[in-house]
Amino acid sequence: MNGEVRFADGIWNRSCTLLEAGQVDKAIIYLKRLLQLDLPVSLRVDASLLLADALRMKGEYLSARQHVKAALASDPDDAALHHMLGHLHDEDESGNRQRALKHLRQAVKLAPDSSECHRALGDFLFQNRNSKRGLEHLKTAVELDPDNLDHLRNLIQALVEEGKEAEARKKLQEIQFRMGKAHPTVQSLWNELAYAVTLRSQNHSKRISTVPLLKAVPAVDNDSSDESDACILRFDSAHSSRYSSKRKQPRPRKK
Repeated sequence: MNGEVRFADGIWNRSCTLLEAGQVDKAIIYLKRLLQLDLPVSLRVDASLLLADALRMKGEYLSARQHVKAALASDPDDAALHHMLGHLHDEDESGNRQRALKHLRQAVKLAPDSSECHRALGDFLFQNRNSKRGLEHLKTAVELDPDNLDHLRNLIQALVEEGKEAEARKKLQEIQFRMGKAHPTVQSLWNELAYAVTLRSQNHSKRISTVPLLKAVPAVDNDSSDESDACILRFDSAHSSRYSSKRKQPRPRKK
């Protein structure tokens, strides 16, 4: 069994290295090879997510959705899978908006403490004529992760588009009081606010989505300088990926 784990680790690490180097086609080949093995459910889910994101980069949305749906058959209660599938439908011009909404809502239901899930659902609702509910989820995302620049940016843009510039400024003032006027995040957000106001004044109604997708990042602890660990799919603290080459036993996947 140890030999099989080491072999799977080798393919996983190679796939992540290729993606970081921008060699998406080769990474896809390795990930497909990995999914042909008899894998633990947690690793199968993570490999499916990484493969789906790689296919998304190439615009192969249908194939990406198929891999995520196959992983969902093994673990239908995985919030990250629902989040990814919802976004794949939303981002694809040929995707199904109703299915996108269904999966994004299910992701929030399964991971109510995930700021990423709330932001994805909020952004979708806001852009699909449900601004009230969308703002509620965007505000929840900021409450769960108040220092996340992407969450704050989406909320500020939404508030400006709804004509709530005063509320957007108040939110920024609260952040400025907490972080300090010179903090780069504060300065960046003031610039974002000014830009959003300018766009609205010029009647630009379409905003750019900043919903993040799962990405492979080095699984390095804050107190460690070891960068040789396997890449993981980092979503947020509410449901980060489970697989690492250094683990000895599988972690329970129940949220």
